[in-house]
Amino acid sequence: MATKAKISQLLAYGVGQIPISIKGYLFGAPIIYFYNDVLGLEAWWASLALAIAMVVDGFTDPILGYLSDYTKSRWGRRHPYIFLSIIPSALFFFLLLTVDQSDSQLALFIQLLTLTIGVRVAWTFYQVPREALGAEISKDYEQRNQLHGFNSMFGWIAGPTTAYLFLNALGDSYQNLSAYHALATWGALTIVIVGFFFAFTTAREIP
Repeated sequence: MATKAKISQLLAYGVGQIPISIKGYLFGAPIIYFYNDVLGLEAWWASLALAIAMVVDGFTDPILGYLSDYTKSRWGRRHPYIFLSIIPSALFFFLLLTVDQSDSQLALFIQLLTLTIGVRVAWTFYQVPREALGAEISKDYEQRNQLHGFNSMFGWIAGPTTAYLFLNALGDSYQNLSAYHALATWGALTIVIVGFFFAFTTAREIP
């Protein structure tokens, strides 16, 4: 690999932060509002499900990091996992905000727990290799600063934009089901489109 990367590669890496920021926003207020205010899951059940999923995530991150470091393929060490993650990540994101068929507290808890673990594990396959990839795109110190600058810039754009669109769709009520379904739909589509754009545009340069 060359010491310096093309500016297009740095930008492509930054664009890859957009799906991460969208997922991050989901796990802020919207997921709690949806399961507590809309579906009626008690707050302690929802908090327990999210906490368990975070514990599972804590185990999967180092495992995936180890596997990625020692993977050999025609797509390199990182990209096989990134490509593999995109569709499941979008699917679990979509299901989290659209599956709402049960009135049982236990069933809703299991639903939230299962889908949240699914999202976090799928995102581990995207985010952990991507973080490692950031150190491999360029060996130049200044370019690495640029890369992380682009990464932050696209993250700052995606997060507030997602919040604005969701809150605008939500209107005056946190129980507006169509707003959550809209977030699920365009969020999942953005994850697929931007995720594959990032993966393909960086895969050509990274061994």
